[in-house]
Amino acid sequence: MTLYGLHIIILIHIQNLLNILIHLNGIELSNTFCISRYISRRTLCRTILGNKCEYLTISSLEEKHKYGVVITARVHPGETVSSWLMQGKCRRIVGVMEFLVDSKDREAEILRDNFVFKIIPMLNPDGVVNGNYRCSISGCDLNRQWIKPSKVTF
Repeated sequence: MTLYGLHIIILIHIQNLLNILIHLNGIELSNTFCISRYISRRTLCRTILGNKCEYLTISSLEEKHKYGVVITARVHPGETVSSWLMQGKCRRIVGVMEFLVDSKDREAEILRDNFVFKIIPMLNPDGVVNGNYRCSISGCDLNRQWIKPSKVTF
């Protein structure tokens, strides 16, 4: 790309489904996070191509009324920045998942004690796997399907 006579090269590291799964496995296996106390990992559903759409529940075990917070990423496969935010791969930026399960962070502890976080790090795995930019494998923009969801479009 050329801008005002300067050549600009843009490099984007693509976060794929394998990166997310490896990252989730790393969080589960890490001894530095007291995982069993704060986090559970489950499959929300299987996609049209049979890929798992996984989610994490992060909260303290404290029994009291808590509000829910849902954080999703990659409903549009081409928006790779959301993966960076989830994983925190940029310098000096801790990802959402790491922050919330950090047993030494007082702010994270307060959040876990008062909220239940449901985190879906990749909402459109089929679109990501197939290199789509904005749609699922069925050609639908999933961000426009909230009112009338369908198994056919996911």
